Amino acid sequence: MSARPMVVLYAEDSDDDAFLMRRAFAKAKFSGTLTVVANGLEALSYLLGEGRYINRKKHPLPSLILLDVKMPHMNGLEVLRWIGERGAFRTTPVVMLTSSSQPLDIASAYENGADGYLIKPSSLDAFADLVADLIAACGQPRPAPGALTLRGSARLPAAPL
Repeated sequence: MSARPMVVLYAEDSDDDAFLMRRAFAKAKFSGTLTVVANGLEALSYLLGEGRYINRKKHPLPSLILLDVKMPHMNGLEVLRWIGERGAFRTTPVVMLTSSSQPLDIASAYENGADGYLIKPSSLDAFADLVADLIAACGQPRPAPGALTLRGSARLPAAPL
C-alpha cells in the first residue's frame, strides 16, 4: 500500500446506512478518510474534482470506491460503468455495497468490473466486520474483477441470465 492515507469514497443515498457506515469505520479505528456522497452524480463530481470537490488536497482521489446500487440521479451500476470507461480509475478497487440481492444486479456489477458485491449488513457489528475486511483487502494486490472475497460477498448467479 502506498504511504498516503487511505481514502474511501462511499456513494449512498440512505442517511441511515451512511450513519452506520461512519460508525463502523470509527469502530474499526480507521485512520484514513471516509467521504460519503448522496448519489451517483455526486460521486462523479468527486472523482472528476468538480464543484465543491475541486480541491484535491481536501478531496484526494479515493483508494477504494463503495457504491450502492439503487440511488437517485445515477445508480451505482451506471457509476461503475463510467469508472470502467476511464483509465484513470481502473486501478481503484470498486465494491458494490447494497441491499439488492437481485441476480441481475449482481451479474451486471461483475460484468462491469466490480471487485466485489456485498449485501449491507443490518447490525453495527457486522458493518464493522465488513469495514475491517475492506481495509485489509485494500492493503493487498488488487484481485481480478469479481474475485474479492469478504464476509457477506455475493457470488455470481449459477447460470447466465
